[in-house]
Amino acid sequence: MPLEDLRRELASLSGTVHLSRDDYSGAVSIDLISVPADLRGRGCARQALDIITAWADRHDETITLEATPNFGSDIRRLIGLYSRYGFAIVCTVGRTDVAMERTPRQEAAA
Repeated sequence: MPLEDLRRELASLSGTVHLSRDDYSGAVSIDLISVPADLRGRGCARQALDIITAWADRHDETITLEATPNFGSDIRRLIGLYSRYGFAIVCTVGRTDVAMERTPRQEAAA
């Protein structure tokens, strides 16, 4: 499924997900996962991450993101969430943001 098909599948979810492909590395970047305040805590972001990571594993794609507290989330909570999906910290960005990366899980990609 090409990236555009993944975007269409994500469009049916509650909230907003923006993806792009990094021109330099070729990785898919999660640019934004935003869930309305009244829907938070109901698994909307997890559902998006389930779809994205399953797609990435099937298509042998690396995913990157930048966790940021700028939208009201606790950075430690975000890092914990993304870590459970296999993301690892690459570096800190500025004073509060954290760049993370997830490589495809080989057993799922095979």
